[in-house]
Amino acid sequence: MVALTVLAAHVMQQISPEVTVSMFADNWAVVVETVQMLVRVITSLEQFVECLGMKLSPGKSWTWGTSANLRRNLRDVTMCGGSVPVQNSAKDLGCDVAYTKKLAKKTSNARLAK
Repeated sequence: MVALTVLAAHVMQQISPEVTVSMFADNWAVVVETVQMLVRVITSLEQFVECLGMKLSPGKSWTWGTSANLRRNLRDVTMCGGSVPVQNSAKDLGCDVAYTKKLAKKTSNARLAK
């Protein structure tokens, strides 16, 4: 799995040097600047895993954006013919992650109140 993960990272970074890849086992993540760049990365990744006889899971995937406008544009992103949900927060590798400034502020205030 490590070899496939490293190869997948190289495939995604061939799209652009600005693509940041974060991977742990079968948990693959990318950070990009635009929705168009994300669509190009997903398309490339879909082709890569198809060549290996593997499948991506839109139901276990999500997108997030740091602005309301970006989150609106992410609603149209698909993977393997399925829509990819836009999340404001998620549990990733056992950690709660807030993707919006407003939610991050609420979370930190709640932790201070305990």
